[in-house]
Amino acid sequence: MPQSTNWLSGPTAALGMMVMAVGSYGCGHSPPPETAPPAPSPTTAEPAACVVSRGGPAARDTVSIAVAERVDSAHAPIPSNDAERLLFRQRFDSPIRLDCEGGTHPGFATSWSPDSSGRVWTLVLREDSSGSVADGLTPERVADEWRSREASARALQWAGIDSVVPLDHHRLALLLAHPQKSVPEVLADPALAMPAQERPAEPPVVTVSKSGGDLRDALDRGADIVQSGDPALVEYARSRADRETVPLPWDKTYVLLLPAGSPGLDSLTGADSAGFRSGLARDAVHGDARGAEPPFWWVNPAGCAGSAPTNRPASQSSGVVVYSRDDRIARDLADRIVALAALPGVTSRGLSAADLLSSLQVGRERGYILAVPRRAVVPCREMALWPPGATVLPLVDTRLTAILDRDLPRITVDWDGALRIGSDTEGGPQ
Repeated sequence: MPQSTNWLSGPTAALGMMVMAVGSYGCGHSPPPETAPPAPSPTTAEPAACVVSRGGPAARDTVSIAVAERVDSAHAPIPSNDAERLLFRQRFDSPIRLDCEGGTHPGFATSWSPDSSGRVWTLVLREDSSGSVADGLTPERVADEWRSREASARALQWAGIDSVVPLDHHRLALLLAHPQKSVPEVLADPALAMPAQERPAEPPVVTVSKSGGDLRDALDRGADIVQSGDPALVEYARSRADRETVPLPWDKTYVLLLPAGSPGLDSLTGADSAGFRSGLARDAVHGDARGAEPPFWWVNPAGCAGSAPTNRPASQSSGVVVYSRDDRIARDLADRIVALAALPGVTSRGLSAADLLSSLQVGRERGYILAVPRRAVVPCREMALWPPGATVLPLVDTRLTAILDRDLPRITVDWDGALRIGSDTEGGPQ
């Protein structure tokens, strides 16, 4: 069986050799106290809700994925859209996995354990059959990558990990600013993911670009996996006997963020905020949506006070509600909010991703429609992008539907709704 992934590029998928951004922030180098060799950390059994395919009876040489968004390998391993999240998850492993219900499973770390203080966590990295670390992921290489990649270093910093220290040929120690009783969830973040080769039992992934502007064409050509929020595509797939449709976990929450001093829009929800959210989900969203449901991770997150960088004071608020111009749901929500507000001079406008981030950090607009993760493993990092003193009003939760060939390998669902092909973690660490 082939041991390398084939990446086929097309009009909507600019794929090739995956590269990783390199930054300048460095974690500390002071070694933590030596700990006893860690015992294997138990993992939870994979919940049934997090397994969308238990594996077909026949071996597969390849699994094909159809995508509807542009994929840029330069973003790897951190996705910028749903298509990149799906594809990158097949080629990169984080130290641990969180399944869709929060259970922990091995990634490129097979076990993890704390010392008696809870401030030093030791990871044991995966080894191959010869006893060498798998995929060349030595503790030294992992620590060096995390220190040099800006996104990795920032994730560790915001999660309160002060230093990363190799202990020997297969163990890596993390020194935390504050003790934790459970393994730090940041270890499941894509920012800490590393390239991984396919395991022998896993088929390589072949990507297929959409044809003619309609993913139904890709299904007709035999694509094994499609994920979509388009109700028409999902209904078409349900009419086919060879396809299974599986609603994935709610993975995004759309919010209206109002910079401090931004007037007017916060009165929209009135007393019945749940009813307002449900109305938006029903009337403004083309896809699977519900009124946003608590708990919301941005309400009193632990450990963020005083750690956020100082942003420039917001300039005079404009009369514009802005959103990502590549996000149809955000656009429709912004238009609906503006229509309901009926405030003189208030309009909506789409911005590029770079312009949206630049504007958001200084809070210069009347409001922002943002898609934030339904679950955040590093809440402080997410909130650091927001202007100080902002009000966050939850609007709707959304999710995708997986459209699957009925004869596929085992497929599981991660904490952020991403599909993972061929991950078999029910037996615990190996």
